[in-house]
Amino acid sequence: MNDITIMIAENIKKLREAAHMRQDELGKRIGVGGATISSWEHGRTEPNMGFTQALANVFNVTTDELIYGKSADQRLVLRVPLYDMISCGTGGFVDDQIIDYVVLPAEMFSPSKEYFAQYAHGDSMINAGIHDGDLVIFQKQSEPVNGMIGCFCIDENTATCKRLSISGTQIILLPENPAYTPIIVPVESFKCLGKLAFVVSDRRDG
Repeated sequence: MNDITIMIAENIKKLREAAHMRQDELGKRIGVGGATISSWEHGRTEPNMGFTQALANVFNVTTDELIYGKSADQRLVLRVPLYDMISCGTGGFVDDQIIDYVVLPAEMFSPSKEYFAQYAHGDSMINAGIHDGDLVIFQKQSEPVNGMIGCFCIDENTATCKRLSISGTQIILLPENPAYTPIIVPVESFKCLGKLAFVVSDRRDG
């Protein structure tokens, strides 16, 4: 269940209960059964745009309020595509498909840039503030810049988060942990996917 589905589910239930309606009563108002309302409220399914508008009309709110819990001029969030984990240790496989979205405050981003997110796995970048399990946000960038921390492909399927060192024609990916050794990457295998924008740390116990 992604963040948008969770928000929609919570908001439908909150608005329905505030209006003192049963699920079957709400369903009758928009032409669906009570079981469908229950499915939406539990996040098993989402209403399509037609039903989203119908629900908004019943509750006398905008569709933005129904989805995000606030109006469009107050809504300052951005959905960032989340890809499979990258390795901050020895390298890991990157799935070409988006596996989910993360919702973060829009003020954290530049509106003119594109971003993607991945969860860090490993501890080779701890001295750069990137720990195992952290959510790493990258700005899409195909042009490598010497000294940047970024997400780099080192072969057709493997990507890693490291600091880039370019010396003549030699490409070296440097860890930020002395326990790891640098990775020398053949030019023909190297590709820059993005540069580090920021890290959302997860410091929960357990």
